[in-house]
Amino acid sequence: MVDTCGGRNAEGWVPVERRWLGLDRRSLTPTIMVAAIAVLLTFVVPLIDRAVPQDDPIRAGERLDLGGGIVVTPPAGWELESGIRVGDKTTVPVTAGTADAAFSGDG
Repeated sequence: MVDTCGGRNAEGWVPVERRWLGLDRRSLTPTIMVAAIAVLLTFVVPLIDRAVPQDDPIRAGERLDLGGGIVVTPPAGWELESGIRVGDKTTVPVTAGTADAAFSGDG
């Protein structure tokens, strides 16, 4: 029989031997793991992202190949994030409708 009035046999009651600072010891390991992952995603990953340089500026007159003879000329000084420059050697040929390009500016 389960005593629901807060007695020693109440469901959810944790004996003092399994508590640390008033917390159930069984829940500390998962809590610490979740906190470590949160710290990793909040502080460590952005720190690594800022440490790795992403510097691939587009020079004046450079064009990006979108496949099928379609090219785009982004503004000079912007950063190329993904895409293939016209004249770059690639292992996979670019066909129409399969290529894309991404570039960004300061604004």
